[in-house]
Amino acid sequence: MHKPDNKGSVEGWQFRRCRCGFVIALSPRRKLYWLRAKTSIKEIRSKEELQAALAKPCRIYDRIARSAAAG
Repeated sequence: MHKPDNKGSVEGWQFRRCRCGFVIALSPRRKLYWLRAKTSIKEIRSKEELQAALAKPCRIYDRIARSAAAG
């Protein structure tokens, strides 16, 4: 699961980025977008879509959780 943190704003756009590179952007018109490197940008239109995006595997935090569980 991703854990995006506030990374600042540019011309009214607010960006949140996970350590693995996962990025969510909030436009000045309050639309939410998932900025993806390998495929096109996806507009997130509901809480369910946001939850699904955040639930995608995170190569940083999932590895930390696995290491802690193996302990």
